[in-house]
Amino acid sequence: MVVIAKGNYLAGAVKFQGPCKAPVSVRVKGTLQALAEPEKLKSQDGWVVFQNIDGLTVSGGGTFDGQGSIA
Repeated sequence: MVVIAKGNYLAGAVKFQGPCKAPVSVRVKGTLQALAEPEKLKSQDGWVVFQNIDGLTVSGGGTFDGQGSIA
């Protein structure tokens, strides 16, 4: 389980990548905010990416704030 606690967190590109056959849980209670300057992202894949994970659950009532359509 990955937990993003209450609070505001500035984040660059984040990639959760499998292969992962066991259940994975991400609990977002805070706000994960993208960089205001998307050109600083070093990944071309996207801002927050979940890839090749079987049984992914995202919960918690928090916020992914991409700061508009750029992220």
